[in-house]
Amino acid sequence: MPNCLSRVLVFLIVALGTALPAYSQRVGVKPSSDGDAARRSTEKQSRPRVASPSDAEELAAQNPFAARANREVRPSQTETSVGQTPTMVPRANQTETTGVDTLVLRDGSRLEGAITRFSGAGGATIMVGDREHRVEFARIERLDANVSETFVRAVEAFEAGRRSGLDSEYRRALALFKESRASAERSFEKEWATAKIVETLLALGRQDEAIVEFFILCRLDPYSAFLSSIPLLWQNQRSARTDAAAARNAQETAALWLDPRDNPTNAPNPVGRLLAASTLMRSAKHGAAAVAALRELGALAPPDDADPDMVETCRLVSLLALAQLWRDDVLKKPEQKVVDRWIRVLELFPNAYKPGPAALIALGEKALRNDAEAARYFTLAGMLTNDRALAIECLGEACDAYERQGLKKTAEKLRAFLAKENVQSEQR
Repeated sequence: MPNCLSRVLVFLIVALGTALPAYSQRVGVKPSSDGDAARRSTEKQSRPRVASPSDAEELAAQNPFAARANREVRPSQTETSVGQTPTMVPRANQTETTGVDTLVLRDGSRLEGAITRFSGAGGATIMVGDREHRVEFARIERLDANVSETFVRAVEAFEAGRRSGLDSEYRRALALFKESRASAERSFEKEWATAKIVETLLALGRQDEAIVEFFILCRLDPYSAFLSSIPLLWQNQRSARTDAAAARNAQETAALWLDPRDNPTNAPNPVGRLLAASTLMRSAKHGAAAVAALRELGALAPPDDADPDMVETCRLVSLLALAQLWRDDVLKKPEQKVVDRWIRVLELFPNAYKPGPAALIALGEKALRNDAEAARYFTLAGMLTNDRALAIECLGEACDAYERQGLKKTAEKLRAFLAKENVQSEQR
């Protein structure tokens, strides 16, 4: 691979490595109404400088999009949230273990049986012999799930796509996940396959189709355990290459879910309503109702008898709804203290949920002409998101921020790669 792409990747890795220390440093600053100017000056002086690509040339040369997908560079890990979905490992059915799933618990014990329910309200339910056990997600280290050979092959194709960046691998994964969902006997595998279909469509840049697919999960579970796969919109302007029919279908489907009770489940469905409001926020017909829904969801409180997993799901829905409202704020120049507040909120998210909010923080920093900070947050979002369209936009914005800092060579290298990536994607 050309050395220029190596240096592009090195820059992204180094920039990402400085992003989280930068915002951690800034969230400790408490805004004061009479000292904003002095505070901002101090902050700018204390922010780490963006490192040069040459500072880390020993790092391996790879396709930046493949590195982004592989998550080889991650933000610093935070303590696992109470109800965060545990690691899930697909395992092909074997004759001697057909139908057997294994829950590996954090205390070192194991439960072997058949998963009968997997929900953001109630955790995992596993049948061991003739006895049913319900286990909170916080107690689970890993789920080794027995699935079909087709599902395993689909995961392998998906991972190949992440490593190579090739759409052909993602398309193969998409076909296999759909085959797995159609043939699976267990509802658990059908739900997991649907979540993977959503992730694969996002990797292909087909967000509107992903939105429609995710509503299937909302219909099955109003507190879906696959919330981290939700295809929320974090961009106010859609790509010119958006398929008009798919976009129309997504909006029409979302409109069915916007009401808190008059929806396809005829009951409160916070996850479905969140996705609907995100999808319709820029709709001329439903935009006002969508913003109102996001405000209500931002204050979402779990029922008094909620289990810890439902509490955590409600917390995440509330945080995501509040972050979605930032899309309005970035259309006008936000105050520095507002962006600082967003950064504090970002720290409350598990890492899987950070890219979208980070992209909006980057836009806020851009509006404030904090180019070093904007570059870091655009890099964080672009490197870690599963959403191909968001990744391309964020890394393109990062190029602009690098140029404004005088890092023209770095910006040129990344911009050349992005142009090549767009052409290759169209031809695949």
